[in-house]
Amino acid sequence: MDGLLGNQLGGYKVQIPVYEGPLDLLLSLIERAELDITAISLASVTDQYLAHLQGLERLIPDEISSFLVIAAKLVQIKSEALLPRPPEREAGEEDPGIALVEQLKLYKRFKEIGVWLEERQAKNLRTFLRVAPPPKVVPKLDLSEPDARRLAQRGGDGVCQREGKEAADHDHHRAEGDHPRED
Repeated sequence: MDGLLGNQLGGYKVQIPVYEGPLDLLLSLIERAELDITAISLASVTDQYLAHLQGLERLIPDEISSFLVIAAKLVQIKSEALLPRPPEREAGEEDPGIALVEQLKLYKRFKEIGVWLEERQAKNLRTFLRVAPPPKVVPKLDLSEPDARRLAQRGGDGVCQREGKEAADHDHHRAEGDHPRED
């Protein structure tokens, strides 16, 4: 492929202090580690190519795209050589890239919900359905240690309260005119 790209560059030659020759050969030498990428100024290579383009009577799209392919590969190789490698993660350690994507998805979801709530408020729709199940009510009757005497007392208290209420109701009716007749 490199030979094909070189043919499309129309005889363009790179001239820098550490190398002079075709651009595709420069890429090939760097990929085979016969030439150190850190010793090459990619800015200088790019400037020379732009000067070469200005000298042409007409631009050739295939030539420009071939240069861009080779230049992109050179930039990738140089950035890998110059930038520090990320530390190796231990097994089970979360990938920061994946964590960032998950945070962005969550952020997007909250933004969508916020827009939905704003739309409802603008339409004066301020009531919302409860989608969660209702909370469970815990009974307050403690039957953990049933005691017969205590149960009888509680039951008796309830009966006494009911009888007292019925007697009070009966007295109330008598006071309203249900008096026994005296003959």
